[in-house]
Amino acid sequence: MEDILWYSQPATVFGEALPVGNGKLGAMVYGGTGKEKLSLNLDTLWSGKPVRYSKPDAPATFAKARQLVWQGKPGEAEELLENHFHSPWTASYLPLGNLYLTMTDPKVTGYRRELNLAEAVATTLFGDVTRRVFASFPDNCIVLQVTAAAPRCFTLQMDSPLEYEIEAGADRLILTGHCPVVGRRTNAQCDSYIYEDDGIRFTAVAAVHTNGSVSAAEKTLTVTAATRLTVIFSAASSYIDYKTAPVAPHRDPCLNTVDAALQKGATALLTRHLEDYRALYGRVSVKLPVAESSLPTDERIASPIKDAGLTLLLFNYGRFLTIESSRPGSQASNLQGIWNEDLFPAWNSNYTVNINTEMNYWPTLACTLPECTKPLEDLILRLVNTGRDTAAHYYGADGFTCHHNTDPWGLSTPLGNVGYRFSCGFADWPFGSAWLCAHLFWYYEYTLDTDWLRTVCYPTLKEAAKFYLSAMVEKDGEWIFSPATSPENSYQDAEGNPHQLDISTTMSQTLVKELYTNCICCCELLHTDKEFADILRGRLEKIHPFHIGNDGRLMEWNTEHPDVEVTHRHLSHLYGLYPGELITRDMPDLRQAVRRSLEVRGDAGTGWSLAWKANLWARLGDGNRVQKLVHDQLNPVTCTEMTIAVHGGSYPNLLCAHPPFQIDGNFGITAAVAQMLLQSVEDRILLLPALPEEYTAGGSVAGLAAKGNVTVSFAWKDGIITDVRVKSPVLQTVKVEYNGQLHLLKTELTDIAEIFTAK
Repeated sequence: MEDILWYSQPATVFGEALPVGNGKLGAMVYGGTGKEKLSLNLDTLWSGKPVRYSKPDAPATFAKARQLVWQGKPGEAEELLENHFHSPWTASYLPLGNLYLTMTDPKVTGYRRELNLAEAVATTLFGDVTRRVFASFPDNCIVLQVTAAAPRCFTLQMDSPLEYEIEAGADRLILTGHCPVVGRRTNAQCDSYIYEDDGIRFTAVAAVHTNGSVSAAEKTLTVTAATRLTVIFSAASSYIDYKTAPVAPHRDPCLNTVDAALQKGATALLTRHLEDYRALYGRVSVKLPVAESSLPTDERIASPIKDAGLTLLLFNYGRFLTIESSRPGSQASNLQGIWNEDLFPAWNSNYTVNINTEMNYWPTLACTLPECTKPLEDLILRLVNTGRDTAAHYYGADGFTCHHNTDPWGLSTPLGNVGYRFSCGFADWPFGSAWLCAHLFWYYEYTLDTDWLRTVCYPTLKEAAKFYLSAMVEKDGEWIFSPATSPENSYQDAEGNPHQLDISTTMSQTLVKELYTNCICCCELLHTDKEFADILRGRLEKIHPFHIGNDGRLMEWNTEHPDVEVTHRHLSHLYGLYPGELITRDMPDLRQAVRRSLEVRGDAGTGWSLAWKANLWARLGDGNRVQKLVHDQLNPVTCTEMTIAVHGGSYPNLLCAHPPFQIDGNFGITAAVAQMLLQSVEDRILLLPALPEEYTAGGSVAGLAAKGNVTVSFAWKDGIITDVRVKSPVLQTVKVEYNGQLHLLKTELTDIAEIFTAK
């Protein structure tokens, strides 16, 4: 099983360090010898405070922009929106700080550091020293354990790039800090912060248990004559929710958490961590015909020829990162999951919901981790409330909407600095709500949780649908949202000028059609809202998202405009094939148009773009192209390449390089590998729908999930599938397609029936 990342030297920078997390707390482990460093995060440490934006003339401004676009004046419409429609940017996700453990007499021989994905434990070995780090979800702490054959002296210190103070107690360091509220910006980049009294405050505690002697002085703990040392770290903030001033108690809760962990002891903490983590990670097992590699991970990805086992390693890494960054009670996984060391992170390390946040959750249900979607559900429900104000104040519309970025304060407005030219391409896209609602419906399809459908899913989908019902307009016999954008992309007008606004776009029409279709399905399943469903059916008849251009590609814009950048990273117009399912196997012309679009777009791209392409090719059944893109994702990116670029790949620690670091590509590749093996589309389960040739010799899958509240296990040899088993908490008959035939299989009762009822 490919579940170990390992290295023969310590990390020197973030892109080499190894991540651990429990949803709320995150750490990047450097594996130093004389001095160990843990770069620390807490999921609720953000700039900002509760805030709402509105513009009294916004609905009229947007209507005027529509008329300008219809009159063939997109440039004037863009300048109008850029100067009179956009709101300020989101808050930034902030680093907590660093913990340092310095040790005398390191005796560096036989060095090895590794991350065991099956146990979520980072281990560093050298000389007579063993150091282990893990993040416990049951006990809400990060644990650093050190054992040595000979006694050592240790010092423990903490710091933070935020405003902070340190106090040293008998066995602990207590760091109290303060997050900034306002960020100063140059265009889209934050370059300084302003601290105010109403920002988030936090407490972080690192406590020591040892068989040596402990003393405190100068904001430092010193441990002498110790062969065993355990550091317990936890943190808490004053954040309450998106609408409330951040005044929650944080010092006492944090101290209580650390004291409770100290009482349990290192052995019990590890046992509880392993029981919790293995119960999630162990649900899925994939075996592929790959040879064991003896090379360290960084050397494997540096090789120009990628060994086949790296695909399985990336698949498992994405499952690990899901469990470590998104657990019930935590914030949703952001652009960097939960791991950020930058005071001014790229794109604010926020929630970018025109692809990136959604991609973070593409593999979650298929990999049988439904409870890990709970933070995403919480984020969506937050947006229902703030998005109602945005719908009303910016569009004069009913329901709720969200644009392309959000944060823990629930920002849902069209963000973009006033006067920031060419910001319409990302700002003026009120379809985050539609895309996020798709994830809610997929959760129902996988779990068949009717109570959840009734109380959470359908009410949210209905509110989103109400926005588009009231905000869309009829033109030439079709209902369209106008003007519209295709996220972050541009086209050329007849004079060669770039524009982002068009009369309509394929993606906007696709998302609305999907949302309306899912709403109608909810009404039928729940036997409710017949009149509302009939209204949606009437609208659906006049929504036509897909058109094929003269060049054979699926059209992205309302008309066939020349591309500004033919290889653009976004693939928004192809949403209907994946992650959507509006382009089905009985639509050969549209599928061929998607294929042609992908061929013209090319395989090169940022990290997450490579992952989206891999999933699209998997849906088209081309396993060899999927494998090529997975290998492209493994192209080594040096840790000095931390600026925005068009090529993607992986840092030495296998985290996705946009560059800089964005975690969405890791999750997207895990989803693509799952799709190579199993797809749950239309009304059936497809086994090995896109298996690369190099894996045909044989392999097995256990525990991957499919729609209908089922998990699937099977094996194959020489490309022929054998031993298919389908399990479910309820007995049912499912359609499973494999070996060129459709089979009707009766499910066995699963021994883990509670999985798909957990939320």
